[in-house]
Amino acid sequence: MTQKAAFHEVTARLVAGTAGVEPGRMMSSPALTFRGRVFCFLHGEEMVFKLGKDANTQRPELDGWRWLNPFTNKGPMKAWYVVPLQTLEQWEQLAREALALMSAT
Repeated sequence: MTQKAAFHEVTARLVAGTAGVEPGRMMSSPALTFRGRVFCFLHGEEMVFKLGKDANTQRPELDGWRWLNPFTNKGPMKAWYVVPLQTLEQWEQLAREALALMSAT
């Protein structure tokens, strides 16, 4: 499965099953939003999730993660985790985790 197909499957399930979740855009990429706020988005062949600064990174679903760093002269955004294509089977779980965090704030 491609990253775009995996993202669209996650999008379809979350939009259909959760009030307030809608497709959106983040940095010119397809994203998922909750009440207008982005909680995950496709970034090339990877997926980015807002899991918070205190996320447990010692889990298999975050294997190969790195912080999002879209800036050339600033540090990384330490609440956002870039997860590689190799973990796409876990993307829905991570999207639901990011959504739960977003809906709690």
